[in-house]
Amino acid sequence: MLCGFFAMGGHQALTYVLNTLALSYMINTLGMSKTDGLMVLIIALTFTLICGPIGGWLADRYGSVKIFIYGALFALFFVYPLFYLVDTKNTLLAALGVSAIYGISWGCTGGAQGDFLSNLFPTRYRFSGIAMCRELSGALIGGAPAAGLDAGAARNYSALVDQPYQFDFYDDGGIDIAFLSAAEIDAGGSVNISRFAKKLIGVGALLNKSNF
Repeated sequence: MLCGFFAMGGHQALTYVLNTLALSYMINTLGMSKTDGLMVLIIALTFTLICGPIGGWLADRYGSVKIFIYGALFALFFVYPLFYLVDTKNTLLAALGVSAIYGISWGCTGGAQGDFLSNLFPTRYRFSGIAMCRELSGALIGGAPAAGLDAGAARNYSALVDQPYQFDFYDDGGIDIAFLSAAEIDAGGSVNISRFAKKLIGVGALLNKSNF
């Protein structure tokens, strides 16, 4: 259990760092434009579509443990080259650096994790063991959302963004797709998301997220 927990913790930490820290670093620290920062991330994520299956194929051929470890070690040793490339503020070089660590490291760990985790547990406890490794490590590394009237807050979050900047991200088209829920929707298309019997909790950011 501990082996799977820490292995998945490292894998998910890499994902959160590249998705949040790298983007914030490029835009807020280096002064790159939001468009360039998002383009770097989009290119890197596209690269994982190719490298993920390759990582799985390598795991089948050479063993999931070896490939998972090689992917983790690549992330460790590529940190300096990554920041060197990103610090150039050149979109292509930054995309090359983020794509390399995302594609190779994430591709290897992501492609190998299915078999890697499956072999850690006996058949009787396999699904529950894998679920606990993935979800508990995700909550620890990426944070757990608060519930009830505290919705929107989180514990152990990996990034903290000022609310005005977060809403700028929504309003300026930062969301490509949103999955939203509602308490009621009538035949005319009216949506109730804030009134539950006698309780009125407000609409939050739903209007911002649904108008991109």
